[in-house]
Amino acid sequence: MFSFPWLYLVAWLTSVAIIIWWYEQSLKNLRNKIIDEKHRSDFIEEELAACRKKKHSKLGNEFSEKPSGESDVNSLFEHQVVIDTQKDDLKIVEGIGPKIEKLFHEASIYTFADLSKIEIPEIKKILERAGSRYLMHDPTTWPKQAALAMEGRWDELKKWQSELDKGRIV
Repeated sequence: MFSFPWLYLVAWLTSVAIIIWWYEQSLKNLRNKIIDEKHRSDFIEEELAACRKKKHSKLGNEFSEKPSGESDVNSLFEHQVVIDTQKDDLKIVEGIGPKIEKLFHEASIYTFADLSKIEIPEIKKILERAGSRYLMHDPTTWPKQAALAMEGRWDELKKWQSELDKGRIV
């Protein structure tokens, strides 16, 4: 019959075989999950690209991908101007949020150039027509900020905005 050491060797080899099988199954499952996540990621990126193309085609612009590695605030400002030649992101102006930007769009003010040319009393009329909750905003600096953005003077704009409080001179 079997001697005592052979029994330990068989048990040990069986244990090793089970561990190797379990490890291979775990790796196989992990590879499958990675492949599934990669497919999911590719699908989401394709959907995002399609949405960006649709958005920019509505604006009459050709789609251009955001350069990778740009995280600097100045680069984001410059990138926005490159992408949207017909509509600027007016929210870059300190004190203008999404709702006020929408009011400006309704008043046919779409670009920094448009905003820089408008007189402050006209801006106040736009805010008044929108309702009393917009009267608390002070648009005194908005045309000058827009002019700086239009001219691409991002460092100067950023420095000045750090001194403002919601678009107001402190």
